[in-house]
Amino acid sequence: MPGATGGIALELKRNLQSGTNTRLVDSAKDAQAVLEFTQELRQKNILSLTGSGRVREFQLRYIVGYRVHDGKGREF
Repeated sequence: MPGATGGIALELKRNLQSGTNTRLVDSAKDAQAVLEFTQELRQKNILSLTGSGRVREFQLRYIVGYRVHDGKGREF
């Protein structure tokens, strides 16, 4: 996972290294499959307010876009 420096990419990298037999490599040309994160977006939407205008409840959304391809760019 090139560029796995933060957010979900770092968490996934740690989980793969500690909990599976998957071998992670630094170079895409050495990989059988490349997981590339294309988007990482956090949203906070207000759902309701109190009578005095304070937030009563809100919705948290975490959106992740990704693609998986081989070292030559062909999609899986």
